[in-house]
Amino acid sequence: MITSDLLRNVGVRHIWIFSSFVTAMHLAEVLLLCSCCTVLSAKSSRPNIIFILADDYGFHDIGYHKSEIKTPNLDKLAAAGVKLENYYVQPICTPTRSQFMSWKYQIHTGLQHGIIWDAQPNGLPLDSPTVADKIKQAGYSTHAVGKWHLGFYKDAYLPSNRGFDSYYGYLTGSEDYFTHIRCDNHDSRYSFCGLDLRNNTNPVFNETGHYSTYLFTERAISVIKDHDESKPFFLYVAYQSTHAPLQVPGKYLNPYSHIKDLNRRSFAENVCTYRRATKTDVKCSWLNAPKSKIRPEIATMEELFPPRKPNYNQSDILTQPKGAKLFNNTFDTRIRAAIRVGDWKLITGSPGFLPPSSGNDSWIPPPHLSKETVVDKDDKEKNLWLFDPNEHNDLSASQPGIVKKLLDRLEYYQKTGIPPRYPDPDPKCDPKLHGGVWGPWE
Repeated sequence: MITSDLLRNVGVRHIWIFSSFVTAMHLAEVLLLCSCCTVLSAKSSRPNIIFILADDYGFHDIGYHKSEIKTPNLDKLAAAGVKLENYYVQPICTPTRSQFMSWKYQIHTGLQHGIIWDAQPNGLPLDSPTVADKIKQAGYSTHAVGKWHLGFYKDAYLPSNRGFDSYYGYLTGSEDYFTHIRCDNHDSRYSFCGLDLRNNTNPVFNETGHYSTYLFTERAISVIKDHDESKPFFLYVAYQSTHAPLQVPGKYLNPYSHIKDLNRRSFAENVCTYRRATKTDVKCSWLNAPKSKIRPEIATMEELFPPRKPNYNQSDILTQPKGAKLFNNTFDTRIRAAIRVGDWKLITGSPGFLPPSSGNDSWIPPPHLSKETVVDKDDKEKNLWLFDPNEHNDLSASQPGIVKKLLDRLEYYQKTGIPPRYPDPDPKCDPKLHGGVWGPWE
């Protein structure tokens, strides 16, 4: 998701990191691509760091994973870097971003339930230093472009007060790609709409019609061009794509007309906006490159900088409980949670995105696998699954020892967590009360 213009403006040593996450039941086995471009010598001996976060971009949406979506430029970039094939993030926006920014699991920041809605007085806790805070302490300038989605109800939660020297982007979870208008009607009692685009703390009113992928790329280029070369920089680019609404400029509407499922076709067209985004004429080489360019080890979002740990877990106690409690001396299987240790994956509670009361809380397969299912829809009370890495067969009945071991581990992690923070909407957020713009209201 690095534009050709962006790459052509790379004139010093850089570390590129591409990260993505999806909304899949299996917790987003996604990819991380890293490459270092050593084109010209920088005045600083330390590399610049550019981290690009893709929104809702999945494991099977990249060309080299045999996807129907063609991504030749991303494939080329991946071939010059390292592919983490067991790279896990959270399945939705705020928890993933909070993990990266704070280096903490979301159960330790209170952000384990859903997302931060625009009208909620909520945010990444202020006692959690961000990655920008830490990198800044190391002598880097720090810049953020694109989506924030970590709270903004008070000035203290804005990116410019969370370690970033500059910020250009939007504060909420999604918006119109062209008008930059965001509406929040997640609570049927309220409906709020307003502009959501800022340059540092100032609203931007004159970019209507400017497609966000292009707009954020242009801003990233200006950061690279204008930075002080006497010190290294950290640039965090969180593109809006491929998050809903899946809007694209008109010239990208035809390449995937052969895809019958309209949602999948719209998604592929949105990915198409990255085609120009990833073409590069620069030659990349690795600093301290590992011998293997494909890394099978488990890695998670918050472990990109600190030492890695061997397992991955998440839990959400606010999601509607499902079924009956199966054991009295370990983790409550009614709670939505998941853990992976080695090759084993355990899932409890409601496995799908929707609550059990919806009647549609099972795993949702890709459109071309619409007749397949991993979760038995006929057993609406089932709340425990044990899988191997491919997630094709539930082995919970034949592996009770493994089930107990992983449930005990979930119980251990649950005891270290803090209660979820998920406040009611606050009508004082209404953009009409703030010049038609989303922003702090307390």
